[in-house]
Amino acid sequence: MIFLLNVIFVGLVISNYSYAIEVVKKPSLPDFPVENEPYEVICQIYDTLEEGKFIDRNNKVIQDSGDGNRKFTKVTSGTNQTLKLEWKKLRPGDIEVTELICHIDDTGYQYDILPIPAAYVPSLSLSPGNNTSVNKDKSLTLTCSVTLNLASGWTYKLEWVFNGKVIESKKSKYTIAEIPDEAANETSSLTIKNMNSKDEGIYTCQANIHIRTALTTKSKFSKSVDVTVKWDNAKAPGKQEIIRKDQQSVEMVCGIEGYPIPAFSWHKGDNLISASTDKRYSFGNNSQSANSSFKISKVTYKDRSKYYCVATFPSGKVIKQEYILRVRDPLGALWPAIGILIEAVLLFLIIALYSCCKNSRNQNTDKGISTIFSIKLFE
Repeated sequence: MIFLLNVIFVGLVISNYSYAIEVVKKPSLPDFPVENEPYEVICQIYDTLEEGKFIDRNNKVIQDSGDGNRKFTKVTSGTNQTLKLEWKKLRPGDIEVTELICHIDDTGYQYDILPIPAAYVPSLSLSPGNNTSVNKDKSLTLTCSVTLNLASGWTYKLEWVFNGKVIESKKSKYTIAEIPDEAANETSSLTIKNMNSKDEGIYTCQANIHIRTALTTKSKFSKSVDVTVKWDNAKAPGKQEIIRKDQQSVEMVCGIEGYPIPAFSWHKGDNLISASTDKRYSFGNNSQSANSSFKISKVTYKDRSKYYCVATFPSGKVIKQEYILRVRDPLGALWPAIGILIEAVLLFLIIALYSCCKNSRNQNTDKGISTIFSIKLFE
């Protein structure tokens, strides 16, 4: 009885697995491998005890090829399995790649793969190529040349892309010289006007081949260039006055910007500051440059001075930003009151001394008169 229950339980488990199959194809979307290049196809199968396999439309099992150009591997882990086919080079005779099906439990999951013959691969050149830079507020023109031999019924369209987004020619920022869709050997240009830091990034010229309705080699054939914007015409920010109390800390952040990124140094008056100058000194870095900030911990009266952030650009241009550091006494607010008190005391003393002197003179005068009067009486 127990054995029969176990058999029923196992049967139920297998039945449940058969209804919970999940298949993930890679590539999952239409794909366009190029002839004579390496290629691989993966089929990941989850939650089933059924054996998966690759077949063509004639139900022929596809595994290793006799010449070693195609390799089949299978990895099983519990109820999950991963099937993979790898081609060292896709050849015109590898017809199975266009008919490929991942088959599991009487169900076929077909791939949409269309190899492109090497003769039909577009040739693109982009000028300027690789990495390029342009001065701020100037314009940059990129030129893309396309050469291709389209198969019968195929068309293509050229697109300009900036940081992964298609550029719209209607925007005043850009000027695009369009290429007709049916052109075979043409050149297109993209002009970016009044460039600034927001225009830095990857510009791509891509030729999208339309094989059939809703099937296109999006982003498959392209050339890219990394563009940076140079600007060392930055002006020094206005000077800053910083007030701190004795033993407080102070941090000065350099506000000078530019590209290429300048090298920063800090000066106290005419003297260069380094971390070894004083153990209270330290320098901070931002995401782009070193020594972009300067910090003094526990300032004293000796730290009162003019400080300068000096930015030196690769072109040799130097820009300075001035900071005036003032250090206050903690009792500084009492000094005016103390001064008033001292003035009051001095005024009181002056008045008292004056009164004393005046009284002394009056007494001396009275004594003189009394003496003279006594003498006259005596005579």
